[in-house]
Amino acid sequence: GDQLLLAVAQRLRAGVRDGDLVARTGGDEFVIVLADLDETYLPEEAGERLLASVARPFELAGHQLTVTMSVGIALYPHDGVDGDTLVKNADAAMYLAKERGRNQARFFDHGLSRRYSERLELEGRLRQAVEARQLALYYQPQVDTLSGELIGMEALIRWCQPDGSMVPPDKFIPIAEKSGVILAIGDWVLGEACRQNQAWQAAGLPAISIAVNVSPMQLVHQHFADNVVQALEDSGMNPACLKLEITETASMQNVVEVREIFGGLRQRGIRLSIDDFGTGYSSLACLKRLPVDELKIDKSFVM
Repeated sequence: GDQLLLAVAQRLRAGVRDGDLVARTGGDEFVIVLADLDETYLPEEAGERLLASVARPFELAGHQLTVTMSVGIALYPHDGVDGDTLVKNADAAMYLAKERGRNQARFFDHGLSRRYSERLELEGRLRQAVEARQLALYYQPQVDTLSGELIGMEALIRWCQPDGSMVPPDKFIPIAEKSGVILAIGDWVLGEACRQNQAWQAAGLPAISIAVNVSPMQLVHQHFADNVVQALEDSGMNPACLKLEITETASMQNVVEVREIFGGLRQRGIRLSIDDFGTGYSSLACLKRLPVDELKIDKSFVM
């Protein structure tokens, strides 16, 4: 990783003029200051040149590595008159480039600044909500349409703010995933869903399965399987009553890891469900390699 960062830095340095500044600000992020721009040296051309500079494979430690880069561009004085503002706005444009598919350059616009500020504010409130236990689980019943019998539940997370208003999941879950907060949320959901299902069974209700959604970030976390086992042990719930749901896209991107992780969990009796099936690019051959118990056909097909 360190060798790759050094190699990328060298490529970026070679891709700009002698008077330009290249700095690594942390992690895998770099800031480049291009001075004295004119018709002979346009920012969009500079962005494309930088993208091309890292597009060629890197030969490191006997391996050929390919990386992509997302570039955000902010212009002085149109997008800011001080360094902090320009860097913040370039950062916002970079996130837009990542959201639009990565490996591209995007200019900052002031509507983006407003959305970026809202995202940062929502991220801050979400972190506080996790600590203040403002998140709650709602349970959607799964019913046999022929008999009307209740056959399962799906745990769905909701965020109820102190003023009583609800933040919809499609607004805060993407932010939780990008910021890494989803790991803490996912562990809490898993533990709470198991605890609630066990409490229902202790009250005399039938032993039905409860489905819990797993984010792609949770899936590749090194302690994911341990956290699942811990949630079951803490609650005392039968593993056969737990069903873990991952999206089709996540399962196909990590076929080997999913097979290894869920192979071990399945030996304990835990079941695996593929959500949103039909919206990605999976093949039946790939599905045969996974320990899948259930496919949830995407609602667009049902409609």
